[in-house]
Amino acid sequence: MRLIVLHYHRVTHGPVMGGGWVVPAQFAFHLRQLEKWGFVPAEPREVLAPASGRSFVLTFDDAYTDIYRNALPGMTKRGIKGIVFPVAGFMGKKPLWDVTWGTPGIHMDEGELRSLAALGWEIGSHTMTHPDLTRLSPEKLMTELTDSKKLLEDKISERVRFVAYPFGRFNQRVKDAAREAGYEAGFTMRRKKSLAWTDPMEIPRMSVYLPDYSLFRKMEPMYARADCLIERLINMNSGGTAWVRHAMPWLGKILGMRVELE
Repeated sequence: MRLIVLHYHRVTHGPVMGGGWVVPAQFAFHLRQLEKWGFVPAEPREVLAPASGRSFVLTFDDAYTDIYRNALPGMTKRGIKGIVFPVAGFMGKKPLWDVTWGTPGIHMDEGELRSLAALGWEIGSHTMTHPDLTRLSPEKLMTELTDSKKLLEDKISERVRFVAYPFGRFNQRVKDAAREAGYEAGFTMRRKKSLAWTDPMEIPRMSVYLPDYSLFRKMEPMYARADCLIERLINMNSGGTAWVRHAMPWLGKILGMRVELE
């Protein structure tokens, strides 16, 4: 295994409904494990052409502020830079595209994202509003990809080269649109045992969640099939909560209730 791309959402003391998080002590343990096993941090800007040897890149979807508070200090201490994928339309706001239970989350604002960029982090896009891109019309698909890229580039004064597909969902049409929008790479989640890739618009990532106290199981090929299933189940839950959020006004009309989203 030459390069592994790890995929996190939140690093918080929790709890957060759905399992899409790790606690700070767990995250710190993961960093120690990678170091112990001889993995070295790759430069985020070189993810498409990593150096020889065992290396890793840490990626964070949604750009929650707890990444800035709870993940950044330990990473900086070890000289590790990451890739963060903000939902561009929600910088500095609550995740109103989703329904969350437990510890509230806030997305990083432009100042925090600029600070990460100054530290050598790569700032990617997670679209404008976090939709399932495979379900959008061609016009809305391009709007999500191009508007988020432009907004982030205007805010951080850096080129946005990467995109992470919301919910890890994509198809050939989405990949083609991402290329047309100017992205050099697209990140998803692994859908098979192997983490190898040949298409830069379809880079698989090893998702890390609360059940993964140790990275040992995720590194062992014999556990890969079960691990893919766990990742899919947790991701399905994430997609379900987003659907509930979008359906709430519609459900309110059916029930004769007024539903207001913050």
